[in-house]
Amino acid sequence: MEEKKEFKSDTVTFTMERKPDCIIEYKVKVSPEIVQKARREAIRSIAKEVSLPGFRKGKAPDALIVKKFPDALKERWQKSIADTTFRECQETAKIPILSQDAQITFNVDKQSVEEGAELTYSFETEPEVPEIDIEKIELAKEERETIDAKKVDETIDQIRHYFAQWEKISDREVKKDDYVVVDVDVIEEDPPRKALTNTRFQVNREKMAKWMFDLALGMKIGDSKEGVSIPDEDAPEEHKEENPPKKVRLTLRTIEKALLPDIDDELAKKVGVATAKEMRENLEKLLNKQADDLVQKAYREQINEYLIENCKFDLPKSLLQKETQYRIKQLVSDPQFQRKLMSMSEEERKESIQDVERQGERAVRLFYIARKIIQDQNIQISPSEVHKGVNTPLEAMFSDQSDLYTAHEQSQEQRAIAMSRLVLVKAEDYLISQAKIGAPKPKKKAAPKAKKEEQPKAEKEEEKKVAPKKKTAAPKKEAKAAPKKTADSKKKAAPKKKTDKS
Repeated sequence: MEEKKEFKSDTVTFTMERKPDCIIEYKVKVSPEIVQKARREAIRSIAKEVSLPGFRKGKAPDALIVKKFPDALKERWQKSIADTTFRECQETAKIPILSQDAQITFNVDKQSVEEGAELTYSFETEPEVPEIDIEKIELAKEERETIDAKKVDETIDQIRHYFAQWEKISDREVKKDDYVVVDVDVIEEDPPRKALTNTRFQVNREKMAKWMFDLALGMKIGDSKEGVSIPDEDAPEEHKEENPPKKVRLTLRTIEKALLPDIDDELAKKVGVATAKEMRENLEKLLNKQADDLVQKAYREQINEYLIENCKFDLPKSLLQKETQYRIKQLVSDPQFQRKLMSMSEEERKESIQDVERQGERAVRLFYIARKIIQDQNIQISPSEVHKGVNTPLEAMFSDQSDLYTAHEQSQEQRAIAMSRLVLVKAEDYLISQAKIGAPKPKKKAAPKAKKEEQPKAEKEEEKKVAPKKKTAAPKKEAKAAPKKTADSKKKAAPKKKTDKS
């Protein structure tokens, strides 16, 4: 919404207008005093740089400088007027510039020694985040996973498999409870797409989806079989939505047998604790903390959705462009994404870029909302909170490494991103602590089954893969890289250059 205000000082009178996309426009009338002073300064600066016959450098008369260098004089005169006037406007209006390197454009509409000057300025300012009515926030209750002895046993079994010795089997077909290393290709796409490569599974209905279990039984090393990756009946609805049936080819690389280590002190020492008993006790604590963290993350996602939906405000275009460019740069540096990009059609590439733009805008918007909450509620944040170092391999298994950096790392960008994420988390957690918690969300109903003769619809998005496990965790929360931190200078720069009025 456009907003106009009038300001006045001893030397300038101007209107300030807020335009869409965080653009500020000043229309300024300048006193003759500033114009005259700016002209004298422009003449002196030229005189110091030129040599004229009969005069030492800097000693030529003003009238001669005016006569000999009219174009240079006009340019410097206008620049001097613009610099002085903009500083005066900023001291009066106190409108923050978006960043130290933000572009400020100006146009001198009129100037005269007797009557003064008229100028127009345009620049980007920081977003104005509206007030958030915390009392209106209501969240659906998130269910917490129960951590019992069975869960601890399952986790210890995973640790044993991590340290297992693998014995290859080559003289028979695949049997139940074998371990197999397989490739899975989606063959309904042209060319076929690798969904899984060199991936190990246990041939067991508790650990493997039925479609893969049925294909794997009886296979020999080097065999390939084709089928349809149909999610299990009891798979979560979100899993079914994200993994629609696809025509696939399963290729068997190896058959293996796991030689598992005993659950003893030697195994415990491999994960950084002294005894098996201590390993079990620490595991239970870490699993409970993980369960709490997952609930909190789910609440944070609800908070973010609420803020995006209910807190509308403009964002500067240049900031969104920088954020998009940064994210694309990060993506294209990933070899896996490069391969994926090469296989995309032109339309799919456009969709991918648009998705990056949406993610970037969301991240920038949440950053500014979070910063306002932190400031309004006087929430304290310390850089030391970013360092969530782990002490043992066991702790590393349960830590989120995305925000970690070591004290030896010199990347200012990485530290800024980690700090931005901490700001967001602190703001989210504050709002969660103040929100009303209602009933859990109703579970999604299963979609009606398609008729047998109906062909499953091919999924266009390449990032969606067949997920062979029967029991799957909740979908990973979409990573939201925080916007790159921009430093606001305490002393705002005067306009850098003259441009035509936009």
